[in-house]
Amino acid sequence: MTRSIDVAILGGGLVGNLLARQLRRHSPELSVAMFERDTERTYKVGESTVEIAANYLSRSGWKGDQTWGRKIKLPSGFDPALADLKVRKKIGAWQRLGIRRADGTDLPKRDLISSVILPEGKGGPAFLVYDNYRTILKWNRSSYFAVAVGSLADGIGGG
Repeated sequence: MTRSIDVAILGGGLVGNLLARQLRRHSPELSVAMFERDTERTYKVGESTVEIAANYLSRSGWKGDQTWGRKIKLPSGFDPALADLKVRKKIGAWQRLGIRRADGTDLPKRDLISSVILPEGKGGPAFLVYDNYRTILKWNRSSYFAVAVGSLADGIGGG
């Protein structure tokens, strides 16, 4: 019997577990398999882990006065070609195109350059992302990872 796997995660350390958790939360229909050669966990989750990650992100360009991004609602007829990190617009320009926060309210009135991403493709969740998202991508090029780390940062920072 052959079993299909949608996502294979190599390495069951802290990042592998975090990625698997985020995938299961955002896309429960996916078949996720994690492969780890070690039989014992050698990492510890705690304040030092958060401290190390925060230090790395800070040195990579994280801006403490900005968020990484936010889930958004796209207008009907949105051109999916605009959902690309190469397409950069000020938040107000996206607002004029009909993009709103996930709850339907206006986007923040900040003069930040941002991009729209669709990590799961057309029909999946949409995010408006800022420079801090790009900083996370320096750590790991996975959009799933960047959304997971950004969401974790929101939770630690109080939203």
